[in-house]
Amino acid sequence: MTMGGRRRRRRNWKRPAIFALAVVCASSLAWAVFRDRSGAEAPELAAVGEAPIQSPAYLATNNTGDAGPRTRELLADPPTQTRERRPEPEPVLISQATTPTIFPQASETQPATRTETRSEPRPETRTEPSRETRTETPSRETAPMVSRGTVSNETQRELERAERLVRENRLVEARGVLTEALRRTDGRPADGAKLRERLGSLNEELVFSPRVHPGDPVTMNYSVRSGDVLSRIVRRESLAVDWRLITRVNRIDSPQRIRAGQSLKLVRGPFHAVVHKGDYRLDLWWGDPDRPQSWLFIRSFDVGLGEENSTPVGEFRVMSGSKVINPGWTNPRTFESYKPNDPKNPIGRYWIGIEGIGDASVHTSYGLHGTIEPDSIGRSMSMGCVRMHDDDIELMYELLSEGRSRVRIVP
Repeated sequence: MTMGGRRRRRRNWKRPAIFALAVVCASSLAWAVFRDRSGAEAPELAAVGEAPIQSPAYLATNNTGDAGPRTRELLADPPTQTRERRPEPEPVLISQATTPTIFPQASETQPATRTETRSEPRPETRTEPSRETRTETPSRETAPMVSRGTVSNETQRELERAERLVRENRLVEARGVLTEALRRTDGRPADGAKLRERLGSLNEELVFSPRVHPGDPVTMNYSVRSGDVLSRIVRRESLAVDWRLITRVNRIDSPQRIRAGQSLKLVRGPFHAVVHKGDYRLDLWWGDPDRPQSWLFIRSFDVGLGEENSTPVGEFRVMSGSKVINPGWTNPRTFESYKPNDPKNPIGRYWIGIEGIGDASVHTSYGLHGTIEPDSIGRSMSMGCVRMHDDDIELMYELLSEGRSRVRIVP
């Protein structure tokens, strides 16, 4: 064989080897690409496969594998999707069922339950109730607020009218507006409670602060004269209150230190009490004893009453000479006696005796007094008298006048 034949034979052998090597490399590259793509998709497929296992609907299935009503509801309409589709609650409808709290210079448009109306609907509720349904049947979150005290539209208008007068510094007129509104609240406890609360705060300024407001028939300015003492001022001006009330409203620490020319605020009486047995409440009023329809409301107090409904009802008057500080007392049942200033005396530090008028004249030996058992206030634990907290009976002692102040006890 010639040299040229050998060379051609060698070249023919290399060509198949190179082709086979190229095929192997291409196959390896294709497998590597396919494996990388499969590995990148595997976690995503696994996550999709695990999602139903972690869903609340799957966990809520019963032992038979069939989902209950709540599960089927969640499967049909998941809570997250429902929250996205639901419209915002109607704050106007909810606020019509609630009442803003009225204070001086407070906003008249901010309802007390605005925060609740913004709360997210309950996930268990699949569909949002219609407007009519939410108006007639409040949700569980708003129902207690409505039941605790929604005032009528009429009372709300009067409250707002009074607040406008307060902002104009016309407190005397505001008190008159609210007192007339209070007279019209028979059968509406929520209205009465709101009006009494607001009137009480107004009278803290009008009656019990050192300032005299123009046009107030309850108070007056007085310039101390030479030789004046507080008890003499009370008698000369026919105030029908105790002289200690002057020290209270004028913040006088020592009654002996008043000086000629000093300006004092005087409070005119008489004041009267109306005890509401059903509510364990005493309402304080001011005005002519013979014209109760013109009385002005002042404030309210909590009271305790007689056990077994023993507190009588009817018209009473504060007896002359019956007001006593640190009284002695004898228990009519046990005949146990307590001397004046005895800290164990169940009567407390103040006693105001009352006598019946007209049909109630058969009731004797009753009165208003303090107590050494403050937990008895709001309960029926006395022998028939009206009990009050120590600070409250002290104020009543200063306000009620012997022979003039009326005490009316109603069921």
